[in-house]
Amino acid sequence: MTQIQPPQETSTPQEKSPPQPRTPPESVVPASPGPSMGRLVGVDLARALAVFGMYVVHIGPPLSATSGVASWIRYISDGHSSVLFATLAGFSLMLLAGRREPKTGLAGRQAKARIAIRAVILLALGTAMAMEYGGVIILGFYGVYFLLALPLVRLRASTLAVTAAALALVTPQLAFALKSLLTDPIRQSVNAYDPLHRLSDVGVLDLLLSGFYPALTWMSFVIAGMALARFDLSSGTVQRRLAAFGGALTVAAYGMSLLLAGKGALDSLAEGGPSSGGSGSMPPDGGSFPDMPASLLLTAGPHSGTTFDIIGSVGVAILVIVGATVAWTAHALVAAMAPRTPAPVWC
Repeated sequence: MTQIQPPQETSTPQEKSPPQPRTPPESVVPASPGPSMGRLVGVDLARALAVFGMYVVHIGPPLSATSGVASWIRYISDGHSSVLFATLAGFSLMLLAGRREPKTGLAGRQAKARIAIRAVILLALGTAMAMEYGGVIILGFYGVYFLLALPLVRLRASTLAVTAAALALVTPQLAFALKSLLTDPIRQSVNAYDPLHRLSDVGVLDLLLSGFYPALTWMSFVIAGMALARFDLSSGTVQRRLAAFGGALTVAAYGMSLLLAGKGALDSLAEGGPSSGGSGSMPPDGGSFPDMPASLLLTAGPHSGTTFDIIGSVGVAILVIVGATVAWTAHALVAAMAPRTPAPVWC
């Protein structure tokens, strides 16, 4: 009888091993990461929409050759897709620097170093690709955006939003004034001392002022994305407020432009230019007022680079990001609540 005791003692721990305590955590796991996954995957979904829009603009037919639904898709993609991508680039910067709370100390310095390294790599790749293929390479512009955004990565959402709004109000007029003063002799003298221009014909003036995506006006989009990243996009209250804010920006900007500039205020500047190719739907000088009268500062057409265009495009970007987040969160909740078919039992 005494020899039977050890097997009974070894069997008791085995009776405690069935996963009874593990069942409650399994029911908690889907609910806990749901908002976080919905938030990040929603941003990825918005990024996919931006890539699709840029594909439509660069590869698809011109707006004048479309009609019906295709015309609406083509018009919405024109300008808004690249702006959405720039806004999401600012969002991604804050993922490196600390999304809701900025990183400090050693972690903050490491985050800034990673952003700076990415900026240098993007600038180098953009220059190398421009040397090899010519045309418009956006990578170099993004390298400049990242470098200019480095001092701002620890700012609060309200400060970032005010900064983006101030740039949207001031920089289009400043760009117009600077370009009116930028004569050919001045441009040639600056480019003569610019190593980037000697390498790839895309120099500092192009990256900051006169290129296809000039940092002077496009930093508004990047900083707006940085401010957006500070918010908790998984909160229903935040989603509703941001959607209302984005809608108000869109209606106010495009509505005011129509009132001030007439029915042609929202027309694309590229319809008279090439329909496709490396520059897509861009005007000859990148939408930064190439020999334009001052009255065009009241328009809001795609890539016009005006105050109304910047504010309206940011409003559209906010609506797309919030809409993609809400759509994916709803999809995740429906998938989590759907009854699961039990695994087949094999006899």
